[in-house]
Amino acid sequence: GLVVYVFLLTLRRNQVLSEALLAGILVIVVYSLARMYIFGGILSNAYQEGMQIMKEQMPVFLDNEYMQFSTRMWETMMPAFWGVGQIFALLIGYFIFHRTIHIPFVPGDVKFTVFFNILILAALPLYLFEATKALFINSLIL
Repeated sequence: GLVVYVFLLTLRRNQVLSEALLAGILVIVVYSLARMYIFGGILSNAYQEGMQIMKEQMPVFLDNEYMQFSTRMWETMMPAFWGVGQIFALLIGYFIFHRTIHIPFVPGDVKFTVFFNILILAALPLYLFEATKALFINSLIL
């Protein structure tokens, strides 16, 4: 919905397919991070419930240390798990869009604006603070 709308709006305004792709990716990144904050508690509880059921059914395979580690990793990487899949789906759609409008896809033609580099540089200071390390990891993965 929103990603396609932003993609087509950017494409119509700028007439550059790679900028439209970047705009769609940015919408997915923002939505992934917002989703983490909105549904993070619910998803974390569901994951812990599932791990508890696994621990009851297969106690040999799971110990408390592993459960704590995997729960921490799950909570840290949650936006990236969903976002990477969505970005991959957008990329497949981008290839199909190229084929539909009969423009050959040339990987060398995909160029992102300077704005993309500024976003990467803006994410680097997030590593310095303990509270924002999860956001830093997710932003680099996405």
